[in-house]
This record gives sequence, C-alpha cells and structure tokens, in this order.
Amino acid sequence: VHKYVGFLSFLSFKKLTPSNIKISRYDEQEISKLLSQKQNFPEHQFHHLTMRENSENIDEFIFHAPYASANSDSNVDHFIKCLEHWFLSDGGWQEAQMASFGLMGRQMTISSDRLLAACKLFETIPSARTVGGLPDEHIKEIISGAVEAAKRLSYEKDVIKRINGSLKKLSTESHVQQFRRLLINLRLRFGDSVLPDQIVSDLIAAIGFRGKSAHAPLEFTDDDVMLNFARATYALETLCYLLVLAEFPPSKGSDSRLSSLYPVENYKLLPLTI
Repeated sequence: VHKYVGFLSFLSFKKLTPSNIKISRYDEQEISKLLSQKQNFPEHQFHHLTMRENSENIDEFIFHAPYASANSDSNVDHFIKCLEHWFLSDGGWQEAQMASFGLMGRQMTISSDRLLAACKLFETIPSARTVGGLPDEHIKEIISGAVEAAKRLSYEKDVIKRINGSLKKLSTESHVQQFRRLLINLRLRFGDSVLPDQIVSDLIAAIGFRGKSAHAPLEFTDDDVMLNFARATYALETLCYLLVLAEFPPSKGSDSRLSSLYPVENYKLLPLTI
C-alpha cells in the first residue's frame, strides 16, 4: 500500500499519507451538500485518477490530469505500465522515490528546507549523476604542465599538491555541462518545448543558494532575490520531476500535457529572473 500511495503521490506531486486515507461512503454531490449545510465535515482533498461521471468540463479535467491516470479506457494500459515500472525499479531508483516524499512534504512554503530537499532528490536520481568531463590523457597533460610551472616559480610542495588535486576535478563535468546535458536528454524524450534554455541559469542559481542554505536558513529582504530563489527552487523541482517521468513508458497523450503538470506549470508561470 505504501509503495502504491507513493506512486500516486509522485504523479500529483502531493504527499499522500496511507494512514490518513479514509474510506468515505459519500459521493461528491453528497459531500458538497454537507459542506453547504456547514456540517462538521473533516478537512479533505480530492485527487481524481479515474474519470468522473457528468464532469462539467471533461477537456479541462483531462488536460490537468496527472501524467499517468486512468481517466479513460485508452489510458488505463499506460497507467498500469507506469505503475509496474514504479514497483520494479531497482535500488537506485527506490532511493529517489523515498527522497521525493521529503520534497513533496514541503510544498506549502518557499524555504531553504524545500531547496535542500530538492537537492537531495536530485542527488539520488541515477540518470542525473555526473559523467566524465575532459579526457584523462588531456587532464594528465594539463596537470603535468601546471606542476612544472609551479616548480619553476618555486612554489612549495603543498601548493603543487593542491594544484594536482584541483585539476583532477576536470575529469568530472561541471554543473553547467551537467545541466545542459540533462536538458538535451529531456528535450529528446519530451520535445524541444519541454523546458526553456533559461532553466540552466536557474539551476546554477539553485546550486549557489544551496551553498548558502547549508550554513543557515536564508532570509530575504529583497523581492528580486526572493523571486530568483523561488525560480531556482522550482527549476530544480521541475528537473527532478521530469527526470523521473522520463523513465516511465512514453505516452503521446501524457507527454502533450507536461506543461500543465505540477511543478512544471509553477516554474513556467514565474516571471524571468532579473
């Protein structure tokens, strides 16, 4: 049950807790009637994954449905395939699934904790891991040249050691290279319009804010900085969300709704950073 509820949580990007699920014998009309009569009805939310009968606006409902849903007979097969993928994911993806719950539980505020939760999720997604940067033979030649220059300039051994250690980092791609690569991969999977070029800058900003958030909670006195922080947070959440969805079986109908899915819609609705 926990794993299935986790699957539904991720689709809607809202934390659904198994222990909070209650079976109601009221239908939607009866609940509306009770609420209008100001009866003491418990706090609740609707999460529709199947088609509602007599829906007033079926087109709008389908457009805002989760990526995988059973809102029509033709979509049930895709929903089941995505569910199977979720259950059969290996250990690496299971870690990402667990990390996603921590992020979904922080959706009511824009805060350092929310950004750090998004960073934790990003670091657990297998397809987001860094790959090689410069070729090893090029790095060895660069290190050799730098070390020789340091010796010629009479720098001490500890400086030469630091140069050697720093240049070895060139074997791993930079954040800019990593984010550009992931953007290309997502565009190949979902189409060129899935995310704007701007997201690379916003993701780099997220890394900068993470460094500041790790030491103390951020406090904002400038609206522009707060906007940039919000965009950076939404950008990282959106990247994580799409990287996980990219592993699901494709569906033309579901892929066409990506822009209306949370948190993609939230990110695209924010004005550009200043």
